Amino acid sequence: MPVTEFTLKDVMRGRPDHNVFLRTDLDDLVQVSCYSKYDPQLNKQVRILRQVEVQEDEEWKPYPVVSWLDGVTHEDQLQTMVLVVPIGDTLTALGTTDGVPDGELMLEAEKAGIYTAKYG
Repeated sequence: MPVTEFTLKDVMRGRPDHNVFLRTDLDDLVQVSCYSKYDPQLNKQVRILRQVEVQEDEEWKPYPVVSWLDGVTHEDQLQTMVLVVPIGDTLTALGTTDGVPDGELMLEAEKAGIYTAKYG
């Protein structure tokens, strides 16, 4: 289980102006169903990380792999964010079109034991 550490904008918690220090095993993936299309090679499915941790207050804590943002970055926001690993690509944070959250992805990730969070 090779653990990778990296810095990312904190878009998963609706704070794109902050950086977070994360760690995860980029090879430990779960494929779940979703409403939106995040990977051009997968139809209504997405490969997400099983677990991500964030370093805060000198401790490693769970970090959301899927998040639901409701009015966090702007008043009318309603969006799902997800850390995905598309086939043949690298880790990226993707979001649904504003106003079209992906409830199916949120539910399927929770069923798979993935850490999810709702903000707003």
